[in-house]
Amino acid sequence: MPSYRFLLAALGAGALAIGCRHPDAKAAGGDIADFPATFQHLPLPPEAEFVSRSGSKDALQIVFKSTQPPPVVANYYRGELSRAGWRLVSDTEDSTGASLYAEQNGPPLWVRVSWNDSAKATMVSLTGAVVQPGDTAKRAGTPLPAAHRRAPS
Repeated sequence: MPSYRFLLAALGAGALAIGCRHPDAKAAGGDIADFPATFQHLPLPPEAEFVSRSGSKDALQIVFKSTQPPPVVANYYRGELSRAGWRLVSDTEDSTGASLYAEQNGPPLWVRVSWNDSAKATMVSLTGAVVQPGDTAKRAGTPLPAAHRRAPS
């Protein structure tokens, strides 16, 4: 029997999928990636509240905020991305938060977890890329998207 958290994630993902295509995407100079093409199996953060989405024809980024502290959210993703078909490939922490990269039989997922003082919440940035047939071998060693990279010290 699926867990409650999985069902909640599936319902949230379905709701996001419905509203994920920006009506002015073509007018703005290109398509925004489909939600199902970039996030086939999306684990939502605990106590998630949708903040924003952005993207291109090849990638999509969705930002949530959570009332849970960053270590709790990061540990949630470590657990989720270590089972159920995911492979946690990279897990790094710095003074601003945690960055994780995971792969599956489908689109990869970049997760950035950090505290936002002005929002008084943990921000979770989920970035997915559209995977074309044969792209799996090319993905190995894929660098983090700019939003997930640490600023130079």
